[in-house]
Amino acid sequence: FYDWFIDGEWEWDEEDWSWPNPEPGEHTIELMVEDRWGASSQCSQTILVNSDPVCSFTVTPSDPTVDDTLYFKSTSYDPDGDELSYTWYIGDVEWTTAESWELPNPGHAEYGIRLVVEDVWGASSQCDRIIAATNRDPVCSFTVLPSNPTPGDTVYSENTSYDPDGDELFYSWYVDGEYLGDMENWDWHNPDPGTY
Repeated sequence: FYDWFIDGEWEWDEEDWSWPNPEPGEHTIELMVEDRWGASSQCSQTILVNSDPVCSFTVTPSDPTVDDTLYFKSTSYDPDGDELSYTWYIGDVEWTTAESWELPNPGHAEYGIRLVVEDVWGASSQCDRIIAATNRDPVCSFTVLPSNPTPGDTVYSENTSYDPDGDELFYSWYVDGEYLGDMENWDWHNPDPGTY
C-alpha cells in the first residue's frame, strides 16, 4: 500500500503518480509504504521547482557619442515571479549591483557589458553586449585673408576646423591640387595673380 504526501499533505495512494503544473519553490515529497501485515517504512526527498531567470537590458542612447551619458537598465524577469539580484561587469571587472546605472563620457573605448541575474534559489542567466561610442566626423572650415588679395600681399589662412568629440586633428593643405603641407595654418608670400 502506498501513501504519497507533498509538503505534509496527503495526495495519492497509487504506486506511481504525476503532478501537473507544480507551484514554484521547494517541496518535500514523502512516501509511506506498508505491506499486508502492517509493516511499514517511509522515505522523502526535497525537490526544487524553479525556472531560470531571463536576462536582458537596454542601453540609451542606442547610438552614443563620446560625450554622452550611457544609461543601462535591466529588463530581466523571472518566469516564477522571484525577486532578482543583479551583477554588472565592464569587461572582467565587477561594476555595480544596481538594477540600473549610468556611465558618463564613455570616450572612444569599446566596452564589453555583461549582466548576470540570479533568483532567490541561485538560478542565474547572463547577457552581453559590446558598446562603442560613435566617432563623429571632424568639421572642416577655414578663412583666407585678406579675402581679396592683390599681388605683393601675404595671404594666410585662419583654420577654424574642429572635432565635435574633442579629438586632435591633423591637416593636409592643397593649392590647385598640389600638396602644400601639414601645418595647422600657413602663409603665402606674393602669390601670382589668378584664381586658386
